[in-house]
Amino acid sequence: AGSGVLSGSGTASDAALGTANTHVLAVSTATAGLRSGTATVSASSPQAMSPTFTQSVTLGVLDPAVASFTAATTTTSLDVDFGILIRGAAATRSFDVFNRTGSLGAAWTAKLDLDGVTSSGATAPFSTTLVPFANLASGAGRSFEASFSTAATGTYSAGYVLAVSDENLPGATSRSLSLTVRGGVIAAAAGDTNFDAFIDVLDAASVLAAGKFDTGLLAAWQDGDFNADQLVDVLDVAQFVGTNLYDRGDYRPIAAARNAVFGEAGGMGPAGAVAVVPEPTTQLLLCSAVAAMLWMGRRAGNR
Repeated sequence: AGSGVLSGSGTASDAALGTANTHVLAVSTATAGLRSGTATVSASSPQAMSPTFTQSVTLGVLDPAVASFTAATTTTSLDVDFGILIRGAAATRSFDVFNRTGSLGAAWTAKLDLDGVTSSGATAPFSTTLVPFANLASGAGRSFEASFSTAATGTYSAGYVLAVSDENLPGATSRSLSLTVRGGVIAAAAGDTNFDAFIDVLDAASVLAAGKFDTGLLAAWQDGDFNADQLVDVLDVAQFVGTNLYDRGDYRPIAAARNAVFGEAGGMGPAGAVAVVPEPTTQLLLCSAVAAMLWMGRRAGNR
């Protein structure tokens, strides 16, 4: 749709009464904007009551819709990198689809349709809220989410092609946007009860609050059962301390180690430094301290 230069010509013999001759007016849509012209008709039939008349013709030509993942610049591809996550953690990222304005502004830019989405690659762990829509106004955007299931360890990557087009007007064109989602999942280290990639006082407090140390009660990971025997005892305390990661920051692999483990250059998101291994004496003292804390917590709970 849009404006253009009107032109047309033609001749016809007299038409019988009650019939019509059809002529074509060509329209140039090289530029957007408003165009108008006049069509003049002359009849040679002596029976014509009005042998000559004119008709004004006005057309508008719109710039094509400008589909983009960003509002400031036209971005037709987007990479959503979840990084390395701990198995069991929640992972959601938001993104937008915009219809940017054309050369003459929003009023002269076609609305945008999302006609469909096709996917490829390792799509099982990923999901999106992408759904077709119609008539997204120029200058407006729609927000969506991509989610990553961290139920299984491994590295995953999937691609989504968004088929977009101008609103349903003569001359509408089709295009596409490309979305890539990727991420890696590693198992939680013993002691990381909240799956945040840190083993710290919050995890110790979680185990203490559960109150299941040396009680024989059935326990889960969040309670301190790090060896999967459904109990919390000194063996779990040993695993907690034996990771050598307590209070030493993000335990996900740093870039070099990440590339070696996941076989992918360029990294896969934020990660901290690899922890320094403590001396055996320090390790033994920490183990004793944690066990004593849990034992005292149990005694306090029994009073």
